[in-house]
Amino acid sequence: MDEYQDTNRVQYELLRLLAGPKQNVCVVGDEDQSIYRWRGADVSILLKFAQDFPRASVIKLERNYRSTQNIVDAAGAVVANNPDRLGKSLSAEKGEGANLKYFEARDAQAEAEFVAGELGRILNDDSQQTCAVEYRTVAQSRAFEEALRRRGVRYRLVGGFSFYKRAEVRDTLAYVRLAMHPEDDISLLRVLNLPPRGIGKTTVDALRETARVDGTPLWTAIEKFVSGASPGRAVTPLRAFQELMHKLQEALSTKEPAAFLHCVLEESGYMGLLKDRNTPEDVARMENLEELVRAVAESMEAGETFTDFLDAAALVSDADQFEGKPGVTLITLHSTKGLEFDHVFLTGMEEGICPHSRSIGEDKGIEEERRLVYVGMTRARQSLTLTRAVYRRVFGNEQQLRASRPSRFLEEIPSELVETVRGSLAEIGETRRYEPDPEYSYSPEEFLRRVRGGPKQPAPASRRQASPSSFGRPAAKRGDSNPMLGRKVRHPSYGVGTIVGVEGDDEDRRVSVSFPGRGTKKFIERYAQLEQA
Repeated sequence: MDEYQDTNRVQYELLRLLAGPKQNVCVVGDEDQSIYRWRGADVSILLKFAQDFPRASVIKLERNYRSTQNIVDAAGAVVANNPDRLGKSLSAEKGEGANLKYFEARDAQAEAEFVAGELGRILNDDSQQTCAVEYRTVAQSRAFEEALRRRGVRYRLVGGFSFYKRAEVRDTLAYVRLAMHPEDDISLLRVLNLPPRGIGKTTVDALRETARVDGTPLWTAIEKFVSGASPGRAVTPLRAFQELMHKLQEALSTKEPAAFLHCVLEESGYMGLLKDRNTPEDVARMENLEELVRAVAESMEAGETFTDFLDAAALVSDADQFEGKPGVTLITLHSTKGLEFDHVFLTGMEEGICPHSRSIGEDKGIEEERRLVYVGMTRARQSLTLTRAVYRRVFGNEQQLRASRPSRFLEEIPSELVETVRGSLAEIGETRRYEPDPEYSYSPEEFLRRVRGGPKQPAPASRRQASPSSFGRPAAKRGDSNPMLGRKVRHPSYGVGTIVGVEGDDEDRRVSVSFPGRGTKKFIERYAQLEQA
């Protein structure tokens, strides 16, 4: 029996019955690759095999023909932190090989751009190389897909659909398009009974027939039914749907795009449906929807319109297929089992992502996450690169970016096996005190200085003139009422806001500014480029 580490209790009992008193059974397994506990797999079955079948001979296969010794040693050092193991000492036939690489990026976009750039370089040197971008959750694929498209690097996505082709993403964007264009029959039919509203096939057929006879869109047919022109139909759920769309149309005209998407997810009941079911698949769908909102926020920040974003998403969905051997494979860690690649990029190595937030605080969960990382690392034949982002956008307030801690698994890799890539913000395993609410008004140079603790750079004269210090008011002492509070200021990215907090003195003075619909932002005043409104 192969893959014995993934056996569940029912399979085990069946095996015992089949083996009978002669116990004539042979199993093959690796306790360090047991990654399906959520599917019922129980690694303890493998660990106790010698006890259950005391006459069995245990043969350890410790020669590795896939990876280099450095990759094997690094992965082994991580999984060695799991307490329940049979243990093994792997020897690589391919020799020592190069050190692992590590890159800490400023944010998710910078992480994706670094990975895409490295992949482009590898494939330019040899287009026959096989490369993989591994990630813990399917929602992480979006940033890498977009970065690879921008560079013209071919890829394929394993274990799911391309981000903008996933059902939950298409469902949500159908609501958006219908709010913009009620005459869009395709979008209307997609969401009319999603989540279920009690609108059956008979009602839909009647709507179609009315629209055909009258030569009108389905939306007009719904209005006709609700108004009472067609009595005897399922009017109540149609009226509820009509009221929902009116509410979304109003939200579309008053809210920022990211906030509008929140409204769609909540008012439609779509997100609530996923939360109530709460299966692993539904959790992944919720993560994809959160990533969709982040994508919209990034698009708006880049100066695109909501319509631009929707058009680009539609084009991606239609043009995402290609023929021929792909240069890059995008794949979740769970899907990598049994595969191998010349070059592997293991991304998102942050607490809350890898290990996943649902496993933190549970010993068995962390152990399985550690095995998952071991599997991901040992997929690499020639090179292994580990990456993480310092900041990621916060779902619910996409203008805010939350700082993360490096994954605990990074600290478990011996530092002598890793080289930090030029441009990385930190060494592997290094934990810095990143600010929980980063001031994105920093220039890249100032951000690096603050992260690395270098000498302060003088602020450009133009920025000094535009900062709140030109207001001519000193910082208030503790207990005083600061005269800056309540002032209206203008920021080049966030627009007009109100100062709601002041901290510190002189060059280190910080101001907190509340921007309508965009939340509260904290700035170093001499770098903030704020002007009195």
